[in-house]
Amino acid sequence: MKEILNKNAENYAKECLIQALDMGFDFKLNADFKAKKYDKENMKELLETPLKGMELKELLKSFEENILPYCSNFSNEKFMGFPDAGNSISGITVVLLSILTCGLYLIYWNYDIGRKLYGLGKKYDKEIVDNSIIYLFLSIFKADLVNLILMQSDLNKLGK
Repeated sequence: MKEILNKNAENYAKECLIQALDMGFDFKLNADFKAKKYDKENMKELLETPLKGMELKELLKSFEENILPYCSNFSNEKFMGFPDAGNSISGITVVLLSILTCGLYLIYWNYDIGRKLYGLGKKYDKEIVDNSIIYLFLSIFKADLVNLILMQSDLNKLGK
């Protein structure tokens, strides 16, 4: 097995890095949200830890063929949703900025999401009303839970 972090293997390391970058670009620019859907029978085999090591180029090829097709491409234009807000950086950012600005950022965020949902409705020819002003007023009066319910309703319309 080659060690790649030394001067003797510099070209090999560059080739591996280029291979990994190409794989990443191909995945992110792919027209499919997900190439394959896994079945539970094959998932155990897919997640097994190999007992024997392999060269980095072989590992990258294996990853591209056996793992990547099952991965979700969240940057795909056909993806309609958001990652789990519990571990999403943007969700954490909204909470932190809202705390630091004494709630002012949350008011802005509600308005901004309303504009974005309306824009998505126009883009995908869905009947979504511009509720940004309603979200703004509800947020000022601390009815953010109502905003979230209305936003989810609009997201559901986008998904149909």
